[in-house]
Amino acid sequence: MLALSLRRRASRAFAGAYARVVAEDNERKLAERALRESEQRFQALVHQASDVFTVVDTDGRIRYQSPAIEPVLGYPADHLLGAEMDSLVHTDDQQAFHDLLGKSLARPSASVVGELRMRPHADPQASRRFEMTITNLLHDQTVGGLVLNYRDITERALYTGAAHPAGLRGSPHGPAQPGAAGRAAGLRAGAARVLDRPALC
Repeated sequence: MLALSLRRRASRAFAGAYARVVAEDNERKLAERALRESEQRFQALVHQASDVFTVVDTDGRIRYQSPAIEPVLGYPADHLLGAEMDSLVHTDDQQAFHDLLGKSLARPSASVVGELRMRPHADPQASRRFEMTITNLLHDQTVGGLVLNYRDITERALYTGAAHPAGLRGSPHGPAQPGAAGRAAGLRAGAARVLDRPALC
C-alpha cells in the first residue's frame, strides 16, 4: 500500500509539473506571436507613412530606416543601417540633434520635438529643414530604440520667414514651428495603437 501511495503521489507531482511546463510553453508561444504581430503592425505603419521614420540606439546609430528616406533625401534605406545619424544632419545642427536625443532619453515613452537641417544625398551642401519628433521606446520589446519621425518643412519655413538656425523647443534659437505639439501627440497616439496601450500626454 505504501509503495502504491508513493507512486500515486509521484504521478500527481509529475502531472502537475508537466501541466506547468505546458502552460509556460503556451504562454511563451502566445507572447512570441503577440510580439511578431506587434512588429508587423509597426513595420506596416512606418512603411506606409509619407514621413520618414528612423530608429536609433542611445548613441544615435541607425538600427532601422524606413523606405521613405529615399524619395525625401535620396539615401537608399538599407545603406544607412549601422550608420551614425550625424552623417545625415547638417554639421552646425549636430549638437542640437544630440540635445534633442538627450531630452528624449530623459523622458521614456514621451515625445520631444525640434527642427534640424539635414543633408540630401545628391548635394550635402544644399540642406533641407525638417521638423523632427523623437519618441523614446527603448523599453519596448518591439522597437527597442528611439523613434525619429521627421518631415521636410523647408518650403513652409521659407514661406513663413522662419528659416532660422536650427532650434529646439525652449532653446535660445527659438521655438518649434506651430503644430509641433500636435504632431508629437499624434505620434504618441500612433505608437500607442501599434503597441496596444494608452497614449501618454
